[in-house]
Amino acid sequence: MGVHAGAAERSGLKTYTAEPIPDGLDYDLWLGPAPWAPYTTARLHYPHWFHISDYSLGYVSGWGIHHIDIAQWGNGTELTGPVEIEGSARFPDDDALCDNPLSWDTRMRYANGVQLIFTGDGPGFTGVRQGITFEGADGWVWVNRGAIEAEPKPLLEGRFDPDEIRLPVSTFHQGNFLECVRTRQKTICNIDVAVRSDTICQLAWCAFHLQRKLRWDPDTESFINDPDANRKLTRPLRAPWRL
Repeated sequence: MGVHAGAAERSGLKTYTAEPIPDGLDYDLWLGPAPWAPYTTARLHYPHWFHISDYSLGYVSGWGIHHIDIAQWGNGTELTGPVEIEGSARFPDDDALCDNPLSWDTRMRYANGVQLIFTGDGPGFTGVRQGITFEGADGWVWVNRGAIEAEPKPLLEGRFDPDEIRLPVSTFHQGNFLECVRTRQKTICNIDVAVRSDTICQLAWCAFHLQRKLRWDPDTESFINDPDANRKLTRPLRAPWRL
């Protein structure tokens, strides 16, 4: 699988025995609202905790949100989301602790007709090129946080009219944050935008597990006529944690 450092038993399921909780560690506080689980050293350290769905959604959200954020930006849907989601994923089968997807392929449709294809292939995404590709009638533009390409190449040489849409530019996130503290303006990716991007990662996770097409209402932030899917939007909190 190539995900879990130290998982030597490739021929079968790697399991873990409970260990004494180290002095000075408040393990109950570390678990927080997550279900109680026996302490093991692996559980608390990367990469394991990152691949345990009680604590994280792994690369689906931990890395995927960075690309989803730009896709939302380019689509002009930063404050909304898709209306249909379906997808599949491959889950680990050799490590008892880890249950987050290793690879996935998700298709989402927006109300404006645009389709978002969200894919990933394990740590480093070795089988999938990282970045965002915008495809249109005149060609495509690929971009990540450090490069841009296009086909045909003249797409990058186009000139924009003064009344065309222009997106803000920020090359220094910390500086943008500090400037907004001073001016009380919104950051380039404020909390409302960030929540919508993260929600898409969560929707993909729901689709993996339900293995069917889901219909989503981005205004009410709920699945349409689907109680089973809506139950996946919340989790029981271990006492005494509560919202």
